[in-house]
Amino acid sequence: MKSRFLEFSFWRLMPPELNIYIDRLRGGRKEAIDLKHSSAFLAISDVTFRDLLLVQGEAYLASSHLIIQLKVQAEVFLKCIVCNESINKKIKICHFYHAEELTSKTKQIYNYSVPLRDAILLEIPCFAECHGNCLKRKELEKYMQSKEKNDSAYFPFTRLS
Repeated sequence: MKSRFLEFSFWRLMPPELNIYIDRLRGGRKEAIDLKHSSAFLAISDVTFRDLLLVQGEAYLASSHLIIQLKVQAEVFLKCIVCNESINKKIKICHFYHAEELTSKTKQIYNYSVPLRDAILLEIPCFAECHGNCLKRKELEKYMQSKEKNDSAYFPFTRLS
């Protein structure tokens, strides 16, 4: 039930600022994109984003495709995997390209928030540590396997034949 609510709320948050009007691109025209947009449409429960995303780029038509070319900057707050402190990580996407095929059934307004959201979410690191190497990591060394003990491997199924 929770996932349906998140999915529903995401579709309600599709921002109209991320709309591209396809009829304005006919005749070889390009639409410049330069905006600072709220990160509310990203809608993830485990990750907190800084309020604004910086999106720059352009949109144009190439034969029967809509091409969107963007540079995106975002800031995400994650938890350190060692000490659980909040960490600020910058996400920078230098070359985001999205191509959408235009057919006779295609609407004349295209909202690129879904591919933009996917690209940003793919750039979020799976885990992060403070300062690149958490200072509290030394406290955990006694729980880690030492490299000397790992030389001989145990194969439990060798004597089954």
